[in-house]
Amino acid sequence: MRENLIKSAIIGSVLGVVIGLSQIDSSGFGLIFSIFACIILGLVTVILIEDKPHLYSLSAIFFTSLFLLAFYGLKDGAIYTLGVAGLYGMLSVQMFQAVFTACGNVKFLVEKFINKK
Repeated sequence: MRENLIKSAIIGSVLGVVIGLSQIDSSGFGLIFSIFACIILGLVTVILIEDKPHLYSLSAIFFTSLFLLAFYGLKDGAIYTLGVAGLYGMLSVQMFQAVFTACGNVKFLVEKFINKK
């Protein structure tokens, strides 16, 4: 558990720094880059944290919010934190977790079908 918490803290810190340095408030490219960073780090979270990655994404969002508040101030940082929570926590991590579960189910069914013949 502690190991996964450290991993999620590192992922959240990296995400916070990447979004903070991309200057999403003044650059369209920065916004697109931040969206892709959320998606990629959602995949990294699911790969690195095998046991309940959706729960550890909450701690990653907390660490991200600390950096966003430091880079953008209270008002904008809080709004960007909600965006990260939605895009990273709800969409990306949940989507990749569902994809990996579905792939595991398909693999199981194919192995059962091949072994039956």
